[in-house]
Amino acid sequence: MESWYLLDESTGVLRTTGPFTREQLEGMAVAGSLVPESRVAAVGSSEWIPASSDPVLAGLFRSVPPRSPELVMPMPADGGFAASSFSFGAAFSLGLASFKSRWSAWLLLGLVWLAITIAIGVPQFIASFVGEAMNNSGQEQAGALVALFGACIGLVLQVLVGMPLFAGAIYAAAAIHGGDTQVSNVFAGFRRYGAAVTSGLLVLLIYIGVVVAAYIPMLLMVIIGAAISGAAGGGPGAAVAISAVLGVLVGLAVIVVLMALVVMRVLCAPVIAIDPAFGYPGAMQALRMSWSQTAGLGFPMMGLMVVAAIIAAATVLLLCVGYILIGIPLFMANFGAMYLLVHRNRMTARPASMY
Repeated sequence: MESWYLLDESTGVLRTTGPFTREQLEGMAVAGSLVPESRVAAVGSSEWIPASSDPVLAGLFRSVPPRSPELVMPMPADGGFAASSFSFGAAFSLGLASFKSRWSAWLLLGLVWLAITIAIGVPQFIASFVGEAMNNSGQEQAGALVALFGACIGLVLQVLVGMPLFAGAIYAAAAIHGGDTQVSNVFAGFRRYGAAVTSGLLVLLIYIGVVVAAYIPMLLMVIIGAAISGAAGGGPGAAVAISAVLGVLVGLAVIVVLMALVVMRVLCAPVIAIDPAFGYPGAMQALRMSWSQTAGLGFPMMGLMVVAAIIAAATVLLLCVGYILIGIPLFMANFGAMYLLVHRNRMTARPASMY
């Protein structure tokens, strides 16, 4: 499906928004924010032209009634939709509606993603299988080395292949919402490989830091419980058990809060790094952009992902086929909706072909 970038001149500073589908631009024409003189550039083009000169868009203005100047609604000052356009309900509704209308595209995206993910895990599975067989035959040390080697290979593949794949899958999901159903979009992360891997590693390090921070209260509570039990003259007992339970609860609370306030806010940095709509920023810049665009949205974003993950997990009960036909496609649709509403609708970039 064709799409166009729109040059916003309403603030006196040239800003590029989009890309938008024909249907979206038609809505803008009706609202008055797109006029015949508005400059547009089709995706793949390097030339700005008046919307009325585009052979596809020219017909939009024939059916639009004249509007008085005071009714014309200007584009937002930040070059896109306001951050408040995202909410749990809006994203979930968009994801569900797109899942229903473009189910075949979501299914194909899910199958490609699942197939590559499984392929990434094959070397580690083989090494684990061989290592277990060696353990059973009495070669415990060699079996442990083989299993460790397999785990290392698995981690390397997750970084070198899994991270670009994640970025490409979410980019492809956002594209499906915009009407572009090309499955090749899932490989977009490999076309900007360095940026996808580097930004993905930064997000991974942040996630590891969050997990470590969550373990600290657990460890402290266990130490306190052991100290109380020792001071009472007894061995490990009720005090240690109670402290351990409290530590787990506090740790869970910490990890939930940090996931919402930190991880969710940088999660889409690898996608931003490969998205031409953002001008292909570097890894650190993509991280900063993701952070700045998600202020105050961490908890609803995490809520959307948790609900989508629960629904996807529940579809496993449908003889596992439901996970492939419903679970993965619906999760992808919701993740793509989140990225679209939080990030993509606020972008300011030039047409992709100008880079």
